[in-house]
Amino acid sequence: MIHVYCIRTDKQSVSVSALEPRIASIVSILPAVKRDRILHIRPSLGRIHSALGWCLLQFAFHDCGYTDFALSQLLFVGNRKPRWEGTKGDFNLSHSAALIACAVSEAGRVGIDCERIRTINSPALLRRIQSPLDRTSSDADPRTFFHLWTQKEAVIKAEGNGGVWDMRHVSVDDAKADYRDLRWYLYSVACGDDYVTHIASDIADQSITMRAVSIEQLLGDTGTRDQRASMD
Repeated sequence: MIHVYCIRTDKQSVSVSALEPRIASIVSILPAVKRDRILHIRPSLGRIHSALGWCLLQFAFHDCGYTDFALSQLLFVGNRKPRWEGTKGDFNLSHSAALIACAVSEAGRVGIDCERIRTINSPALLRRIQSPLDRTSSDADPRTFFHLWTQKEAVIKAEGNGGVWDMRHVSVDDAKADYRDLRWYLYSVACGDDYVTHIASDIADQSITMRAVSIEQLLGDTGTRDQRASMD
């Protein structure tokens, strides 16, 4: 099973910009290598969204029953995806514009990618990311383009060692993909009409749960964890 958590920062009662003074506190329990990267993100909204993404991951793990999880336990090695040794599953984060999403799998690898649908030169970009085996027309509209883009990036993020420059090596056929000699399974999730979101897993027939989260829930969970950390 894969659990998906999402937050729309444009649909909150709390002003996102007002969170800037709390960013240092929010990310203080992350390993130094990641904390420093977040604090150097420009503009400030990027720092806030990145920090909220890690808060969302902590909330997700706690909600999935991993109540002893803390962001300080994450391992960051080079450019590989971060991992946590406390689970047999996997996790991944994504954010685009006002949407932040997190996926936690109970078993197998997982990747998630979300993109806000926007006007682009889709034929030219599509040719840059298409594999010879893809079945998408070269005159695709923006929604179709981001449908393929999020499928491919979710696969790359699930595999954990590549980057967007590898998209031409991901071959997509409906709800399946092949990448680095492995078969991946694709799942579409609904996070708003103006966004496209896909999940990739190396396990077929995964069940997907969805939960929308508020900023108040995230900061309350982070505050509880900060208090516990200060008592240890």
